[in-house]
Amino acid sequence: MKEEIQLKMDSQQKPDRRKEMDEMMDMFRGSTFDKQKALDMMKQRDAERDEMRSFMIDQTAKFHAILTPDQRNKAVDKMKEFREKRKERKDKWKKEDGKQ
Repeated sequence: MKEEIQLKMDSQQKPDRRKEMDEMMDMFRGSTFDKQKALDMMKQRDAERDEMRSFMIDQTAKFHAILTPDQRNKAVDKMKEFREKRKERKDKWKKEDGKQ
């Protein structure tokens, strides 16, 4: 399962994202901005995100199905721990930037 997720994530082609960003910057730099092209690029990214979201939900359901109730409870505890650490980092960054 882990390998399948990693393969899917690796297939998201980060170099294409850089190319898209370069295209956006070129359009912005130019004398005109191709709004339709920008929208089309965003629609493509949205479709890729939707595909990944669906894949991850499927993987989560598979993972859930193999866990015992105790393992699911431990997983939720880890999720809460991760969320709290993430919030602490975010709050720290805001404080350092003077946004708090």
